[in-house]
Amino acid sequence: MAGRRVAAAFLALPRAGLTGSVWSFGLLVSTLPYLGLVLASFALDSRSAIWGGGIALVLGESVGTAAALLGWPGATTWRLLATAPASTVFVLPLGLLLGGWFGRRVGGEPARWKTRRSGVAAAAALAGGTVVVGTTLVGSGFQPASVPFAVWAFLPYGLLLLAARVVRDPWALGGAGAATLAAEVGIRAAPRRRRIARAPPAAAVRRGGHGRVCSSSRAMNRTLDVLTSFGASIARLGAGSVVAHVGARPPEALRLYEYEACPFCRKVREALSILDLLTIIYPCPKRGTRFRDEMRRLGGKTQFPYLVDPNTGQAMFESDDIVRYLFATYGDGSVPPLLRLGLVTDASSMIASGWRYGRGTAARPSRAPVELLELWSFEASPFCRLVREELSELELPYRLHNVAKGSGRRAAFVARSGVMQVPWLVDPNTGTAKFESADIVRYLDTTYAL
Repeated sequence: MAGRRVAAAFLALPRAGLTGSVWSFGLLVSTLPYLGLVLASFALDSRSAIWGGGIALVLGESVGTAAALLGWPGATTWRLLATAPASTVFVLPLGLLLGGWFGRRVGGEPARWKTRRSGVAAAAALAGGTVVVGTTLVGSGFQPASVPFAVWAFLPYGLLLLAARVVRDPWALGGAGAATLAAEVGIRAAPRRRRIARAPPAAAVRRGGHGRVCSSSRAMNRTLDVLTSFGASIARLGAGSVVAHVGARPPEALRLYEYEACPFCRKVREALSILDLLTIIYPCPKRGTRFRDEMRRLGGKTQFPYLVDPNTGQAMFESDDIVRYLFATYGDGSVPPLLRLGLVTDASSMIASGWRYGRGTAARPSRAPVELLELWSFEASPFCRLVREELSELELPYRLHNVAKGSGRRAAFVARSGVMQVPWLVDPNTGTAKFESADIVRYLDTTYAL
């Protein structure tokens, strides 16, 4: 019994020691798969399964690191497959399954955990239920009409729980659950093919848009991209998906200096989305050269977020102060619970940033647009997040039209775009209008990245 726990601790200690000696939030997040390994050692009676899970994690990290250092083809995809979310959801369960199978079939290890088949089915149902319910509700902006679809999508996992009462082999149940979950993630993360309002070829050529190879940062597997973005939305419980507490309307758009991955900036964007406020975003990622100096000149220091309100003449740092100001000035004075829980709010916002593993943090070389781009979005949408990350990295300023559920801007938006779907990007510099996050990201990279 103790052997498997010693094995798990032995495999987890190097990562824990690295985190303790070189503190960073990214390293802390990267310990999650190993924490899962230790927890698994208390739930499973198979030493081979634990060794299999640990070896899979170590190999995953080693391959990801080697790919990045040696410049393998598809290095970015290999590296991201070894990140904490992918390791926890895919690599660790696969290693546990293979290790347990090896122990039973090859090593002659007694099958002492057949009686735990209900637990295996329950774990698979919990993972699958989280994906299908979370993606259905968050993707729809938590509309009540989506609840029946979420319940229907859970049906395969309900059948898996029933099968656990008949099928005695936990490996068969685990394999069925893993296969169902993999198919579910692939279906839900696959980009849709519908495209609207292509850019005129002449305009695209004028902007230097044809014949360029997209940046390697977009080689991230689409499935992981969307899945981790859903994870970020779920970490914040969908904050910014519904309009509430609305008060006076400002005649001019507010201005916000921020960058997408900043957890404190996220709190302010959530408040702007809840209050349905039009805002001009000036992205200030690390190593950025376009707006950081301007913000430092205005505020006297480099700190984010920084809000400028031309309607009242107010300008301020500190996310909590900005949130209180926004709800006092443009709301009913009441800050929603998800934005006033202090350290809990900050921690969940940091976890949301951890899910996206630094996307939207660092600047990439780009050409500046002559006119502001326009983006219709709301903060909790995982697909809108992918577009905002690209805008942040390319330092592209844009007018942010928040259209969360209950927004008074939705009718005008539908009248202009023809459908209630976000994200929607309009680029007056090229006459382009696009739906679909994958298409928008590709367009921005092709048109503006150097």
